[in-house]
Amino acid sequence: MKRTWQIVIVAALIIGLCGASYGALHWRGSRQPQATGSTSSRQSSSPAVPDRDEEIALISGTMKDFARALVQKDFTNFYGTFSSVWQKQTTPAAVTEAFNSFLPFGREVQKSVTSGEPFLNAPPSIGEKNILTLQGYYRIEATKMLFSLQYIDENSSWKLLGMNLEVK
Repeated sequence: MKRTWQIVIVAALIIGLCGASYGALHWRGSRQPQATGSTSSRQSSSPAVPDRDEEIALISGTMKDFARALVQKDFTNFYGTFSSVWQKQTTPAAVTEAFNSFLPFGREVQKSVTSGEPFLNAPPSIGEKNILTLQGYYRIEATKMLFSLQYIDENSSWKLLGMNLEVK
């Protein structure tokens, strides 16, 4: 029997009348929690698309932190890797609840993300609001864990802004 688990955590942009602002963290799950918030700080120049090595490092770091959180059943350290924008919109407890369906598979996820590089299925892109999106998958036994990770440049460092995971 094939099982499918899906957790979607997406940080969306809201355009305000007085300029750009960030907000609206949404994820789909059994309880569909939502939180909103905003900030008006924004850099004036677009960051450069990372090279392949930096892409792999970003994805691997994020996914290893995620796997560690699953195994430990504690998302506090993973939450610490989030952008300040995302941290204002959620809590470690809410993140734990959102990923609750992944908890039983922590060891499998950890094995997958530590045993090799991710497969990328789209080129990196930076949208008009300077959000970097990296997409691909990891193999987990006979399945794939698809990911779409969104990052924002904070103090010349890419920080996690959103995450979409699906295991098929």
